[in-house]
Amino acid sequence: MQLHSDGARQIDCGGETLSESLKDTPIKEISEGAYELGLLKHEDGRRAVILVNHDMAFTTWPTVKFDVPDDQVMEVDRVTGETVHAVDDSPTMPGLQLSLDSGDARFFLLPAQAAPESVPAAVAAK
Repeated sequence: MQLHSDGARQIDCGGETLSESLKDTPIKEISEGAYELGLLKHEDGRRAVILVNHDMAFTTWPTVKFDVPDDQVMEVDRVTGETVHAVDDSPTMPGLQLSLDSGDARFFLLPAQAAPESVPAAVAAK
């Protein structure tokens, strides 16, 4: 897999500063916590995100919303290296739930483009 870096972000905040920290990333929402984001681009144009629990003392269980529907979020299986649909660690709860032990990471692959924002019907009709 050929990837190149598009940058990294440290997220250790909540509220308004959280949304500012996520600006221009494929993650639109995430539960408050301490995270590192690795942002990468695949050679075929897909976007990749490495999400790391930056809290070295505690497991975190964030709810994550990417800029594409959950069924388009792929994950690299840490055991086999195969690309599979992202594993929701608590599928009975709303949203994509991820369990990250202290210092643990998950590696996601997303389509090259974000999903288009929904356009209100009144605007689309004009």
